[in-house]
Amino acid sequence: MRIKTSVLKVQSGLVFLPTKLLQPAQFKFTRGTWETEAIVEDTDVLSNLRIFPEKADHFEYVITNWKDKTK
Repeated sequence: MRIKTSVLKVQSGLVFLPTKLLQPAQFKFTRGTWETEAIVEDTDVLSNLRIFPEKADHFEYVITNWKDKTK
């Protein structure tokens, strides 16, 4: 299932993705393609990020780099 949401830029480097999930979801941050996937702090490199809405109602991620910038 694809979920589209608007991105609201709060400040430099911080975005808010408003959406209401009723079940677990997986996603990735990209700059448009899988080749420009984000590397996210405290996660397995290049793995899907997972949200479990029953455990929390907000989630924070820190993008430390981009896959295409590490070559």
